[in-house]
Amino acid sequence: MPLKILVSAGEASGDLYAAALVDRLKAALPGAEFFGCAGPRMRASGVRPVVDAASLSVVGLFEVLGHIPRIYLEYRKMVAAARRERPALAILTDSPDFHLRLAERYKQQGIPVVYLVAPQVWAWRRGRIRSIKRNIDRLLCIFPFEEDFFRSHGVEAQYIGHPLAGLIRPSLSRDEFFEQFGLDGCRPVVSLLPGSRKGEAMRHLPVLLEAARMIAKQCPAQFL
Repeated sequence: MPLKILVSAGEASGDLYAAALVDRLKAALPGAEFFGCAGPRMRASGVRPVVDAASLSVVGLFEVLGHIPRIYLEYRKMVAAARRERPALAILTDSPDFHLRLAERYKQQGIPVVYLVAPQVWAWRRGRIRSIKRNIDRLLCIFPFEEDFFRSHGVEAQYIGHPLAGLIRPSLSRDEFFEQFGLDGCRPVVSLLPGSRKGEAMRHLPVLLEAARMIAKQCPAQFL
């Protein structure tokens, strides 16, 4: 029987990070099979989708409330897939509202759970530490201070570095970039980043545009 590994990610960044991890695991474990909640990058890396990650990519109280029946259905699919296929390991990536609940069910099924991108309980919802300690076998942290924080609470945590540090590479020099996009090299540049999910962008972009208008009145900035 091939080694089976369940991998789950619920949004674009998690899909990116999980796909990179799957690529490394495939090189180390030839013949292993990967399945789970997958976005386009994970599917391109060979993860067989049980659930489409796009179906979980919602944020905000009212947006989530409207999607609870569908999210619960996807949750049940993931629980059933693990029970049916008995993976040797479950790797859950970010999206703690969804994945901490899955981790509890997988722990009950005797499946070891690795959690990639530690929930930011040091900033809010610290009560989640109990669930993490009870249901997560290895917590992978992307910020250096997180390892000591979680270990001080009895969680088996390991700092691995931020995935973007190894994924992002400049493709143009600063001068080439400014020339390509018609920017003035003598004026400051401000990036507007409203979010990767539709709900985030709809809520954040008006605020960012208003901030850009306020900044533009005070200095000759360029906005991207």
